[in-house]
Amino acid sequence: MKPPSWIQGKGAITLVFAGMAAYCLLIGHACYSAYSGFRYGDFDLAVHTQSLRNILHGSLDSSILGIPFLGNHMVPILFLIAPDYAIFPSPLTLLFLQTLILALGAWAVFLLARQELSERWGVAFAFFYLLYPPLIFMNLYEFHPIALATTFLLCALLFWRRQQFGVFLSFLILALLCQENIALIAIGFGILALLERKSARWIATPLLLGMGWLVLTVGWLMPRLNHDIIMFNSLYSHFGTTLPLALKAIILHPLSALAFALQPEKIAFLVTLLTPVAFLCLLRPLALVPLLPILAQRLLSARPSEASILYHYQAEFIPFIFLGAILGVRFLRQQRWTAIPRMTALLLGCTTIASFFLAGTIPKIQGDSGSQPRLSQNDRLVQRKLLRSIPPEAAVTTTFRHLAPLSGRERLYSLHHIYSGRYTLSSVPYPTPPDLDLIILDTHDPLTFTITGFHEPKGHLNLQKLLAAGAWEVAEELDGFIALRKATNSPAPPLHWVRFIDPIPALQPSNTVTTAIQLAGYRLSPPDAENNRILSLYWIKHRESAADYDVVVQLQDGTNSFTKSLSPGHRVWPSQSWPTNQWTVSSHRIHCETLAPSSLAPRLTAWWENIVSPADHAGVEIAAPDPALPQ
Repeated sequence: MKPPSWIQGKGAITLVFAGMAAYCLLIGHACYSAYSGFRYGDFDLAVHTQSLRNILHGSLDSSILGIPFLGNHMVPILFLIAPDYAIFPSPLTLLFLQTLILALGAWAVFLLARQELSERWGVAFAFFYLLYPPLIFMNLYEFHPIALATTFLLCALLFWRRQQFGVFLSFLILALLCQENIALIAIGFGILALLERKSARWIATPLLLGMGWLVLTVGWLMPRLNHDIIMFNSLYSHFGTTLPLALKAIILHPLSALAFALQPEKIAFLVTLLTPVAFLCLLRPLALVPLLPILAQRLLSARPSEASILYHYQAEFIPFIFLGAILGVRFLRQQRWTAIPRMTALLLGCTTIASFFLAGTIPKIQGDSGSQPRLSQNDRLVQRKLLRSIPPEAAVTTTFRHLAPLSGRERLYSLHHIYSGRYTLSSVPYPTPPDLDLIILDTHDPLTFTITGFHEPKGHLNLQKLLAAGAWEVAEELDGFIALRKATNSPAPPLHWVRFIDPIPALQPSNTVTTAIQLAGYRLSPPDAENNRILSLYWIKHRESAADYDVVVQLQDGTNSFTKSLSPGHRVWPSQSWPTNQWTVSSHRIHCETLAPSSLAPRLTAWWENIVSPADHAGVEIAAPDPALPQ
């Protein structure tokens, strides 16, 4: 059956480019909305943006990491990106560039499939690629140079199949510049060339290039640049305290290593990678040979995120999975049953579409696009206004969500290092920067303060020490967002966010309380010109507890409404540090939304939850604020 003309020749090319353009518009808009809505909650985008800024200023240092950025990952590709950043110095440059390069991977997939199968299959596989959930999730998660290697490796595979050695090598070198572990793939190419009985240059060049790059970067440069602060070998410490000991244990005890690698969540990761292409790449396992060292790296790591498509650890897998699937289709087409090509196309179409929906791709894009805003419009305006007012020479420490917007400066520090007291992936103590001008604290920041992030039982003591080391005054406080600046007048006014008061006879604690703390009353100040108020919550702590509580407050007084999560103690004086059998008052500046006047009586409803043990939660409803409560 002859294919329609609109998927042949120029029509096919037009379809592929239209798909790439649609991908860029949709994902680019999601990246822009996520950035402008403070949804980037890690520090990767900020680290690479600051690295580009410092490259242009003749420096390799990264104050966010606390080491030269090449000591964290060997990413010389940033030197090639630096001219683009010089023209458009914004984190958005990295996000849009990443989106564009990943979209261009569809062209390489089209050419591969057209070469191995047909033009129609080329168009189909290009769209399978653009709808591939692991690709989209990686694109939406911060910026990572390794993501660019996906397209470079696809191009390398295209010219590998075309037997064009020089172009293949050029794209392989570009991929090597994206991260040090691509050296393992280069070595894998040498092994694949041996298995395919290619000529000596196809075997020796990738082998020597990969081994040389691995020794140069991992064996020599990176340890000297990171001063043994970042300990990637700790990801394999369950096999041995050092990398050689871990490798020895894996070799001597392969069954134990295999049992660790085949845990349910790691198998689920592989299933998620292979399902959209209907596992067809397994029909041609030889195409996956260069990937095997990376597969071992991911499956043997103790870091849970390396076995999830939510991040960027699938970047190296995608090119080989698609080449394998293309070759798998070619294998099936060579069979004599004439219905196989149509059945294969139907199978791939169904698995691609089903995976796209079942993986939660649409909710993820919608969330990043702003249809599910994390912050109210007022909160965003307040935070943007503050960030824009900070001089570029000021030294700032902040929680993760505000790192990227501030990353175009030399002195920027991640507050999680101060809070945890050590460097990331390290047991080395982190020295508090002595030259800070501003502290920005987002008490809702999940990666810093929750048990799934960098939560530390005694981390609040490090924050207290930071505040005690200088004179600070409040520059901004609203709905859990706090900015402190060095006081212009010394001594600075004290920070009264938490007060401990004598027991109040009018507030008798209940005898049926199951949680360590109980909310027993509140006060609400009159509104200011912007309808901001001070909400004072009155607590009693019944027993010693390591719990750190968040509280979701719903407040209505007939003309105003407030619904938001708050942190009693603002993470600096959390409930675990409060004295028992004594009333504690935590104060919060909140923004209330104006309602149409109603006859509703003032009422506060609150649910609080232990962030260390989410099963420990409780709720309470309190009527009008008590005028007898102390100010």
